[in-house]
Amino acid sequence: MDSNDGNVNDTERFAELFGARLRAERESIGVSQEVFAHTAGVHRKTQGNYEAGERSPDAAYLAAIVGLGVDVTYLVTGKRALPVEQPWPSDAQICSSLIDAIRTELGLYRGYEAEWQELFDLLKADWADFVKGADSSRGIGLHCRSLLSKSPYVEFNVDRLADLLERIEFVAESEGRALSARDKALAVMTLRTEAVSAASPPSLVAVKAVLQRLGA
Repeated sequence: MDSNDGNVNDTERFAELFGARLRAERESIGVSQEVFAHTAGVHRKTQGNYEAGERSPDAAYLAAIVGLGVDVTYLVTGKRALPVEQPWPSDAQICSSLIDAIRTELGLYRGYEAEWQELFDLLKADWADFVKGADSSRGIGLHCRSLLSKSPYVEFNVDRLADLLERIEFVAESEGRALSARDKALAVMTLRTEAVSAASPPSLVAVKAVLQRLGA
């Protein structure tokens, strides 16, 4: 057999296999021949010829269909491309996310005093140094204690609770509202979370706004 005949047969065989895989890929993503061809920048008839194994596409076509989610490696070789592993976040990024979660849990949001934000920034910096091998555990402990001492939940004591309940009951009575124990508890938690400073009680206007928002 002439070597040219062998080359022709190989080319035809490749076109047939490519066409079958191309059709399978198109059907797997649920796209019609017409839509697929339009996206790839060819006529529908040309797309049909590719799938029938009558023609082989060029590089521009292959580049265009990648955007449709087609595995070009599979089309050409018959083997699936290895999935690209998503990089894991760094230890510093994980610690930063945990610190932000702690901020929310303690009721310390970004709208609070700049001093608190500075403490969070210092804590994050200490964590970043710690994961790099630095001995910053003492600083981490110090900043954690400072933040805990500023939490409206941690600083909450009996006297402040009594003062807050008096304010809630005063506003409710002045407006003729009857509050259940649950309403009072919900108002207390909301006011303590939204308080601008844990050291100063909320104003009567703030109490009224919270009760209105809660529908109490």
